[in-house]
Amino acid sequence: MSKRERDENEDEGGEEKRMKTNKELEVMKAMKSMKETEENVKKVKEFLRSEFEKKAMVLIRYGKGTYLHFAAFLGDVDATKMLIEDNAEVNAGDKREFTALHYAAMGGHPDVAKVLIQNGADMNAVAKLYGTALHCAARNGHADFAKVLLQNGADIEAGTTTKFQCSNDRALHFAAEEGHVDVAKVLIQNGADVNSVNVFDATALHKAVRKGHADVVKLLIQNYADVNAVEEFLDREWWKFTALHSAADNGDVEIVKMLIQSHCEVNAVKNKFKIPPLHMAAQKGHAEVAKILIQNDADVNAVCQSDWTALELAASEGHVEVGKILISNGAIDLESPLSFATCNHAVAFTLQLLCLGAEINNRLIKNDETKLLRPIKDRVESLRAGNGMKTTLMSDEERRFMWNLAFSLMIAYGGAAFKAYYSIRSFITFHGIFMGPGYDLGDGSIWRKEWPEDFTGGWAWPGPDMGK
Repeated sequence: MSKRERDENEDEGGEEKRMKTNKELEVMKAMKSMKETEENVKKVKEFLRSEFEKKAMVLIRYGKGTYLHFAAFLGDVDATKMLIEDNAEVNAGDKREFTALHYAAMGGHPDVAKVLIQNGADMNAVAKLYGTALHCAARNGHADFAKVLLQNGADIEAGTTTKFQCSNDRALHFAAEEGHVDVAKVLIQNGADVNSVNVFDATALHKAVRKGHADVVKLLIQNYADVNAVEEFLDREWWKFTALHSAADNGDVEIVKMLIQSHCEVNAVKNKFKIPPLHMAAQKGHAEVAKILIQNDADVNAVCQSDWTALELAASEGHVEVGKILISNGAIDLESPLSFATCNHAVAFTLQLLCLGAEINNRLIKNDETKLLRPIKDRVESLRAGNGMKTTLMSDEERRFMWNLAFSLMIAYGGAAFKAYYSIRSFITFHGIFMGPGYDLGDGSIWRKEWPEDFTGGWAWPGPDMGK
């Protein structure tokens, strides 16, 4: 072998050796890099768990999500990318089937949503409680997040039809109920049906009205929401109400005006009990709402299926101002409301009805819980017979108070005492001070007597407590 051939062989051997060494170095470097990456991922995961447990509500922590869930909830885009590169399952669900996209929706992180969607996140995955990610965004008021989902094809009319959430509410229902007008705008702009109904036939308008969200109500009406749509309240055929029923029940003057201006049916009686909105306002004591309804042709003397009038409901609850409005606007039957007022200890309402001409009869006296009718009737008859009052209507406590007042005045002012006393007594009698709640008449006083909260003197309001 020539020297040249030997040199060539040595070069080839050296090249192979160098290549082998370089490969080993690359492998070692890659292994080191992988180890560093693993350590970095481990550190990121520890950080995510720590921050998640600090910031997430108990309900979400209970779900036992993955690290990708934590990153999504916290809005950490870099951590989300790192975990996906580390083969995190994008559509993995927690105990309640919430995906990372649901968690991002709860936190309102549209940039995280973009990363998840780019990596195959299912936008219409349904969780046990909240429905889809769009439902979560709507419920939590995250309009920008909702935009990202809709731009990428999320189902805007998906309903919450799961074992645990069977109402079939749409995203717009959630936005309306929570008062998120910006989300509602986004949904409507992207084609949401404002008159979609859930399993109780409730529209977004029903939800917004019941919660008193006037700005959402205004938006829905502007976008042709049906103001006369009927919902089945509490899943009972007997309780079917329009949005005006709910607004009247809440005493929401602004929303009542909006609905009436939008030509809603003022005397709507869609339920089997035939309860109109005026009855709801009267029973809750909402005088201003009652006035508005009457000004817009509500029937003052309408009766529900149980033969209750609005005045009877107001009387049973002692709502004096509502009573004044109803009577001044043509409520014709005063005797029956007087019975309701006396049976339910509504002293002020009883006196009001008597002043306005209600007649006292023996049946009313027999059922009188206020104990006012018999002495009043006796004194009225005595006056009509020209025999004077005979005795005053003051209680023993009131009489002692007045005698103490007279004695004090006598000592302090002598001869002027009687004139001052009679002036004071006249003022007190005229203004009904002794009849007013808050004046302490002693242990035997009607104001101190405790009545069961559900006592209705044998009468029961047939309507449900709609509440907010």
